[in-house]
Amino acid sequence: MTTRWISRLSVLALLSALGCGGSTPNGTGGAGGTGGAGGAGGVGGAGAIGGGGGSGGCSDNSACDEADYCNAEDCNSTGTCVTRPLVCSRVFAPVCGCDGSTYGNACEAAADGVRVASQGACP
Repeated sequence: MTTRWISRLSVLALLSALGCGGSTPNGTGGAGGTGGAGGAGGVGGAGAIGGGGGSGGCSDNSACDEADYCNAEDCNSTGTCVTRPLVCSRVFAPVCGCDGSTYGNACEAAADGVRVASQGACP
């Protein structure tokens, strides 16, 4: 019983260190998880195991490496190339991507290389 509890704490500590658990790719939301700070997290705890930053000054994904995407405050801002998350939580917190598609959470949008336009499903 104690070993399982310690293992869970270790996993939580690892996820926290990787920047998982509560921020959207555009930097709004809870703690940790903005692209340059360790992976794009989802809204309300939809975190990701991903990676940190890359170079800056992008306007779209064509300026980034294949494993990265152009993360910015909104659909029209200049952004920074950050690593796409490799794993996202399954917490359902829908967001509307700048591509007009609805994603299950902000991490899933980031994994597809899409910025978040707004919280909630697309109209």
